[in-house]
Amino acid sequence: KILRSVMNAVHGVRQAESAVMPARTILDMVIRGGAAALGEAGKLGVLKPRYKADLIAINYEQPHLFPTADRVNTLVECVTGADVTDSIVEGRFLMKNRQVCTLDEEKILWQAGKYYECGEVIV
Repeated sequence: KILRSVMNAVHGVRQAESAVMPARTILDMVIRGGAAALGEAGKLGVLKPRYKADLIAINYEQPHLFPTADRVNTLVECVTGADVTDSIVEGRFLMKNRQVCTLDEEKILWQAGKYYECGEVIV
């Protein structure tokens, strides 16, 4: 959604065109262009052997995403971080079924609450 908003704000308004770039082009820019921007072109951005693969799973079975005739368009236009159910980085689950696997989420929230109350970092 962010990339579409930027494209529309920069180009669409000026041209009185609400959709200045197809969703598939934006997705390709994010995936392949992101790899190039990180200096990782040829190492990530594609699902194939010997490429690095960080993945997210999205729950499409939600009122704002379902039904859809074009999942790529729905992904670019409608999906938000709240729709992500799983996150895998370098083959390791960071989040599974919306539960953070690598951090003590309850402790972090408690520490944040204490910081908010007294302004001190509590370890």
